[in-house]
Amino acid sequence: MNKKFQEILALAQTGKVDGALQKSIKAVKKKPKDINFILLTASLYAQLNDFDKVITYCLKALDLDKNNESALYNIGIAFLKAHDYKNALQYNNKAIALNPKNPKTLTNAGLASWNLGDFDSATNKYIAALKLDANNANTHNNLGLAYKSLKTYDLAIEHFQKAIKLQPSMAEGLYNLGITLIDTGDTSGNEYVDRALLTNPNYPEANNFKGLALFENNQNTLAIEHFTKAIKNKEDYFEAYCNLGNAYMQDRLFHAAEKMYRKAIEYKPDYANALNNLGNALLDQENYSQHYEEAEALYLKAIELSPDIPDAYKNLAVCYQGQGKHDLALKYFNEYDIKIPNDEVCVAGMASIYEHQANHDQGLEIIKPYLDKEEVHTEIVLAYGKLAKHHKLEEHAITLLEALDDEQLITKHKVEKYFALGKLYESSKITDKTFISYKKANDLDEDKHDLDETKKMFNNIKEYFTKEKIQSLKRSENNSDMPIFIVGMPRSGTSLAEQILASHPTVYGAGELENIHNIVQQIAVDLKPADSYPQCLDNMSTKYATEIATQHLTTLQAMSPDAAKIIDKMPHNFLGLGIINLLFPNATVINCLRSSIDVCLSIYFQHFNKHHSYSNSLEMLGKYYNLYADLMEHWKDTLDINLIELKYENVITNPEQEIRALLEKCNLEWNPACLEFHKNKRTVMTPSYDQVRRPIYTSSVEKWRKYETFLPELIDNLGDRAF
Repeated sequence: MNKKFQEILALAQTGKVDGALQKSIKAVKKKPKDINFILLTASLYAQLNDFDKVITYCLKALDLDKNNESALYNIGIAFLKAHDYKNALQYNNKAIALNPKNPKTLTNAGLASWNLGDFDSATNKYIAALKLDANNANTHNNLGLAYKSLKTYDLAIEHFQKAIKLQPSMAEGLYNLGITLIDTGDTSGNEYVDRALLTNPNYPEANNFKGLALFENNQNTLAIEHFTKAIKNKEDYFEAYCNLGNAYMQDRLFHAAEKMYRKAIEYKPDYANALNNLGNALLDQENYSQHYEEAEALYLKAIELSPDIPDAYKNLAVCYQGQGKHDLALKYFNEYDIKIPNDEVCVAGMASIYEHQANHDQGLEIIKPYLDKEEVHTEIVLAYGKLAKHHKLEEHAITLLEALDDEQLITKHKVEKYFALGKLYESSKITDKTFISYKKANDLDEDKHDLDETKKMFNNIKEYFTKEKIQSLKRSENNSDMPIFIVGMPRSGTSLAEQILASHPTVYGAGELENIHNIVQQIAVDLKPADSYPQCLDNMSTKYATEIATQHLTTLQAMSPDAAKIIDKMPHNFLGLGIINLLFPNATVINCLRSSIDVCLSIYFQHFNKHHSYSNSLEMLGKYYNLYADLMEHWKDTLDINLIELKYENVITNPEQEIRALLEKCNLEWNPACLEFHKNKRTVMTPSYDQVRRPIYTSSVEKWRKYETFLPELIDNLGDRAF
């Protein structure tokens, strides 16, 4: 061994591994075929836990001498550390072939086999190693694990006991003996887990196990301590991150739980339980409505990875229900019900969907048995709150809802509770409690609306789409009069207008489509400069406009091939009337108008999604309404499309006269079915689903007067448009 080699070795032995490594690398560069320096460099990298470099230098050594036992042994360990068990087994087997009497390589080959799931092979390797080194506690422990994996518990216990006898302070042996005894029903195993923690308080697996036991025993604070210690001492311990997330969920610390589930997924992207639980953590947060899309994707991935996780089906159903995707929700509730019958969350979800589909009797029938329990499940109460008014059971439902303890409810459930109470008090004509309940719901659900950004967007639209600009821009040559766009503020009668028209035999109501929004996004990408809509329309050609319009019309026609007219009832398409005018010059636009105060109050009394962040504040509603009204005045002065104004109050007062006029303006022949729109069984996905199934009623006209004392803020912000 030359002087340079000894110098590097001595430097490493004093703890200066980095310095020794640099010198060793230089030595290899000078003498690239000196296998001793190559192996020394590999061993120094091993001390720094850089196993990729260990593998690289061992391969260099094996290029020089393919039968070098030291290189084979070290590369086998490096692959084990890198969790590449296939290569670890391959190189350890080569080392064994050279020297079958080395118990270390036999043990390492056993570890690789065990991690690959070949427990019989692992057992044989460990037995062979013990014949050469009978008093090795680690090998007895490993053999015990192999027997445990084979469910040969008596032999597993025997070898764990031998390991402990040889090394009484061996935490791994104590822990493994403990959990094996517990697996066989022997509760004395808990004492061994505790002894393992006394021996090594930082032992990750023992801390995780102890945390689970405490969690199941409702000792959450202590459970969190143990889970935290587990991940502190094993950074990639994905199970412990997931368990810590579960403990945080139990303590209603949903944001903290989210972080832990994300860490678990970071270390194990295909961890189905963590994916499912992350979806739950997101939907249990205050701003749950902003997380539906991500939660949906998480649940779908969890189901794809592990179809046998029942909860993911139920959670996905709840997620779909929250987004108004009732058919999909019912599908997954039914799939869950097959796996876990009579689950209360599932029953409540299905009952709520039946209520939405006007199957009120069926909804009450499935929920009734659960109402007689001493403690009625929260989800059952909330579903009953929706159904009760259809069966004149308001008083009973109010009692159950009022009994729900807000302190024990997640935000989503509190919001649902107070919206349900608002509707029940309204149905019972208890005015003060109606408004107070709706106010509580909106205050809980408030998502701050950025009014400045909204004003900026509205002004940008008005400044660009002048009358002169509209005339100068290129437009589609597609002259189809098939599309009808119903726009307006939500709750202004858009669903009623669609239901009336969709009752005509030649008209199809497609509901609220995202297509125009998607077209705007596509145009912003396709035209230059990118992301500068509407300014990028300066670069739109007639050919491009025609292609985009034709694609959209083809999509619409596919929804109902025989329909002469197809309705897109997305109220906020009022923002996109400029592009609609250019792409569909022969389309019809119906702007639904209703008393401004009634519209705003009706919005306030409904539970809208995150896209309507203005809806939770009376002040913001007044300001937003004025922005909408100003923009519609602008469109009336600038567009050359068929723009119809339909006043809700006029339809209520003179239904036949107004409906005849509407059909005529839409170039549709009179059909009496349009007067009996409430008999149309089509699915309505908006908050007006219940109202459009009833004949014309007048109770919504000037409804605001009952609540006038609560509305000064709204009236002030509406200004001249209030009356």
